[in-house]
Amino acid sequence: MPINQTPTLEADAALSQLVRQADPILQENLPQTASALWDLRRDHRPLLILALSDPFGYVTGQLDPGELADHAHLRRRFYDLVGELVYAVRRTRIEIRDAFTSSQEIADFQNRVNAIPDIANKRLRLFDSIHMLPDRPGAFLITDFAVEVDADVADQVRDAIRASGFNLRGDALLQRRGIRDRVKELVDRHRRDPHQTPSHAICFNLSDPSITAQD
Repeated sequence: MPINQTPTLEADAALSQLVRQADPILQENLPQTASALWDLRRDHRPLLILALSDPFGYVTGQLDPGELADHAHLRRRFYDLVGELVYAVRRTRIEIRDAFTSSQEIADFQNRVNAIPDIANKRLRLFDSIHMLPDRPGAFLITDFAVEVDADVADQVRDAIRASGFNLRGDALLQRRGIRDRVKELVDRHRRDPHQTPSHAICFNLSDPSITAQD
């Protein structure tokens, strides 16, 4: 049952050490088949994110650094989080690739997810860091982007994410936004002008099951 920290948390020496001091208490509660990952987010103040996973699911909890000083309170928080991992409805974390986007695309994403039946009862949680772009008014850079939701609606959430124009981490290259169209444009340009000097080279893994003869 490994307990690890992300590089972001390790870079903050004081908080990293504070978390290490709490790890023995977490170890008391953590099942043998589970692992833990600590992360650090900053939104006006530091916030510790604890992710627990086992072969069947995934849960996360948020802790204020001050909570780590109260060991009795911390034991209750860890106990409740492990209980959610072991007994609650299984959860899925859907990782989304970093993206440049607009407020309209973000609103479209929210509307599509909210339209999923009974989504209000599926404990959806959104994780992201949104960065303003001074040189691109109206545009944003979204990083550390993920959605956590009950597993029974995870496929519907993935469909809503893709339909909104975002790409999932792990998606095959040809499933990503715009890639298929750009490849077709490139092939068509060289088909019409066979003497044109190629400007790009494309390499396909022919054993990739996501690539069919139609691609």
